[in-house]
Amino acid sequence: MQAEVTAALASPSDFEPGPVLPPRDTAAWPGRGFVVRDGDYVFAHWPDDCHRLAQAYLAVLRSHRSVLTP
Repeated sequence: MQAEVTAALASPSDFEPGPVLPPRDTAAWPGRGFVVRDGDYVFAHWPDDCHRLAQAYLAVLRSHRSVLTP
């Protein structure tokens, strides 16, 4: 893909590589993911943060357990 973009540029030196992506999270290493929690709203930046997102979402559900169970 980089070759296609470079070929379309006026000069190959105009190509600037983007930042290195952070390591993705896994079930064993969910702390690598990134999520934002604002009250009950939980947001992840990209699908590879799914394990961390699941943990944060479960924390929201658990914080409301007394409200949810009769």
